[in-house]
Amino acid sequence: MEGVSRHRRWSDRALCLAFRASKPMLKLMRAVMPAVKEEARWKPPEAMEERKPTSRAELEASLDTLAANRSMWSKKGDQDKAVLLQTCMNNIVQVMEEAAALGHRAKGQYEVGLAEEMFAWVTCILFAKETIQFLKEGRGCLKGVTCRQVGKQTVCTVLPTGLDCMLYAEYLGEVWLEPEQPPTVGEKARKVQEREELALILGAGNQIPVIFGDVIHKLFVESSVSMLKFSPVNCYNGAVMEKIFEPLLNLGVLKFAYGGSDVGKVLVGHEKVDAIHLTGSEATFNAIVWGDKPRQEGGSSPIIDKRITAELGGCTPYIIFPGGWTSAQLDYIARQIVAGKVHNSGHNCLSAEVVVTCRAWKQREEFLERLEHHFDLAAQRVPYYPGSLEKYNAFKRACNPAHLKELGKKGVNGAVPWLLVENLGAKDVDGTEHWCGVLQEVALDVQVNDMEGYGKAAVQFANESCAGQLSCSVWASKKTQVRLGSAWERDIIAGLRYGSISVNTCILPAFGFSRLGWGAYPGNGIADIGSGNAMIHNSLRFDHLQKSVLYCPLPVFPTAIWLHDAKNGENIAKLAAKYFADPNIGALAQLAFANLRA
Repeated sequence: MEGVSRHRRWSDRALCLAFRASKPMLKLMRAVMPAVKEEARWKPPEAMEERKPTSRAELEASLDTLAANRSMWSKKGDQDKAVLLQTCMNNIVQVMEEAAALGHRAKGQYEVGLAEEMFAWVTCILFAKETIQFLKEGRGCLKGVTCRQVGKQTVCTVLPTGLDCMLYAEYLGEVWLEPEQPPTVGEKARKVQEREELALILGAGNQIPVIFGDVIHKLFVESSVSMLKFSPVNCYNGAVMEKIFEPLLNLGVLKFAYGGSDVGKVLVGHEKVDAIHLTGSEATFNAIVWGDKPRQEGGSSPIIDKRITAELGGCTPYIIFPGGWTSAQLDYIARQIVAGKVHNSGHNCLSAEVVVTCRAWKQREEFLERLEHHFDLAAQRVPYYPGSLEKYNAFKRACNPAHLKELGKKGVNGAVPWLLVENLGAKDVDGTEHWCGVLQEVALDVQVNDMEGYGKAAVQFANESCAGQLSCSVWASKKTQVRLGSAWERDIIAGLRYGSISVNTCILPAFGFSRLGWGAYPGNGIADIGSGNAMIHNSLRFDHLQKSVLYCPLPVFPTAIWLHDAKNGENIAKLAAKYFADPNIGALAQLAFANLRA
């Protein structure tokens, strides 16, 4: 394919080498730096003011405007679109702290102050940055991308590249294409663009980067004018989003709608809406597509005839390979898993749900002790998402008390302990998505010295016992990967039927790298939608993306910014926003220095 090669660019290799060469000095600098002292600012969630539902007349006027501008937007040049998106990205930098404060008022505030929500907005900047680059450069963005063959699949290494190599020198991001498919770019998006669609985006209620990413995908990848209908859960973001997207709102290619399911029904069934994209639950998808009709009985047909795509959730497994881990490594793995659970109070489609271990693993008890330790240090959080407390209580009632641990630091009113259930058999696991603060550990009965056998058993469990096909995490040392040889990619990476695989990290950073795809493993139909049928992010626009794989160093140095207990987060987030919005050496140096104090 034009633009890619079998070898990395010399400039990327040089920047990665420069980081590695400077690593001893950076570690020394960190050792002598004074520790960051941060006061606890824990606060419970507040009731937020609801937005007035959009009236029918307002909906009709907005849809008329969008319909009138479909052709104009589809035909607008990519350079002009890049300028508009650049303005939106700059607007994020201006309102980020205000927006983060809103998010924490609604969700609660815990160890890292405003940083958790600030990093959510940094993720939005990353999405915009990568999209702008493709709009400006087209296939020129593929410079630095390398391709290789694994069996019948093309595997493309897409990160790190450019100046980001100084941040992510020891990371590796790959996209795996579907078997026997060519590495073409942009053809699927171009076909949608030619249809000049008016798209309805049913926004997620949990995370602002999800909404932002959906808007970017529809408007700037598929070139569809779009109506964004906010969830009532986070419609408080509307005023901030109006500031950010002001150029697109004024141009009449994006409109917002507020209200409950009644407003959603009007929009879903409206004759002017050509396509629907949903981020949410399988139940919501089925209600839209099938209504009250049974899905697979009597030859029932969908109640809508529009193109519908969805990114739904799933039960996210974390597979831990047995092996000679050091005590420090076990502690790090446990801390990362806790970060993957407590983020956003567990109200994430990528939240850790099941930890898979080997029952005969000699270090298993030590690992579980570290997992309990880090949960016990974590602030208990309030289940703010509607229905999540009921799910939490139902899970707790169903647990065997002998296997249940209640953990975490008490802090704010309404917070509940983290529930950790240990020592389950494969048939005892509740493999559904819980959307709250619960985590299960399943111990597989496999010989500890049979790494290949354990890998196959763990992959089979993840594929067959955990609902959905969205994301999973695998923890395996370099020694274990080498020991597995070709079985590592053949049986583990290729064998896992998930759209996103994170190796030696929790899944949070995989969502943030928009050069990687985000969505379900391909193959779901509307009668059995699972984790959905969409692949978003994918800023390089690979047409046949099957899955993405992110490899992280173990441990990450400097400290991973996505950890729930990292220090200096608010300062790092401000500097990260500044750097990603305008990458340059000066901004990079400021960010790197601040990150040493995380």
